Amino acid sequence: MKKYNKTWVWSIFLLCIVGVTLSKNSLASDFVYKKILLTQSINLTNIESYVDEILVIEPDFMVVKINKNTVIPNISLSPTKESDFIQRKVDIYFQDEQQLVHILQAGVDIFHKTKQKIVGRAFDAQIKRLEALGLTIFVGDSL
Repeated sequence: MKKYNKTWVWSIFLLCIVGVTLSKNSLASDFVYKKILLTQSINLTNIESYVDEILVIEPDFMVVKINKNTVIPNISLSPTKESDFIQRKVDIYFQDEQQLVHILQAGVDIFHKTKQKIVGRAFDAQIKRLEALGLTIFVGDSL
């Protein structure tokens, strides 16, 4: 694999972010992050139908990205704290540049990159998205 300078890599990364942002039908300002306490049995499929994304899933709560005007019946949405945005340590294995582009588009925080492995941190939503694309991911402790 060729070596590229950091400016080129960051330019591609920013273009990917802009493309993803522009492809959404709603404005970014239409969405907020909310916390759902998991004190009772909750149907995850039901929640997924109301939210744009489930960013974090913990044993006692989840953080969702939701349209600010959306109400989920019988579910209480709470404000989030910075400590609610929990990321996991990840080792992501990729085989080609296309898979690397998917990793960059997902917005994974990259600590170290080798020829076919990225060590970094990611939210549960990012991990789920990359696994759906067939990437091999080993998830470690929360950071």
